[in-house]
Amino acid sequence: MTWGDIIDLTPKQFNFRNNTYKGTRSKNDVQNCAMLFPETSEYLGQYIKNNPTENGTIFYYKNVSRKTLLDDIGEMFREFKNSLPKSQLKQVEDVTQKYLRKSFRTTAKKARCHIEYIKLVMGRKLEGSEEFYTDKDAKMTQDVIQAVYDYYFGKQKE
Repeated sequence: MTWGDIIDLTPKQFNFRNNTYKGTRSKNDVQNCAMLFPETSEYLGQYIKNNPTENGTIFYYKNVSRKTLLDDIGEMFREFKNSLPKSQLKQVEDVTQKYLRKSFRTTAKKARCHIEYIKLVMGRKLEGSEEFYTDKDAKMTQDVIQAVYDYYFGKQKE
């Protein structure tokens, strides 16, 4: 997701029981969806539970600039990385939120995931009429999400 997409997230876009996300990108109004890593679902669910908001978005603070929100989200991402066991942290320590979006796409391509499913996660338009006639479902992204998860958290690199 881009920073703008993250700031606009609402609890209604998530199904924590099924570990799914379905929303619309603020940049282009294209619907995107994805399965969530179990850790992401758990961490975000706890954050929402412990930080209720007033305007319906997950990351909202009264009288605070957008930059402050971005700083807070960046700090939350760093805290998440630092909470990982050392073996997992070593695999993701160089990953920043700024480059997560691009590294996600690159990793999914290396895993030979279907480009149309990668587009679903990235919030990109599908080819031609597919954009209008595809009932987008987070389960369609399961192979993409699993490939990226396995790359970062799967079998330890030799």
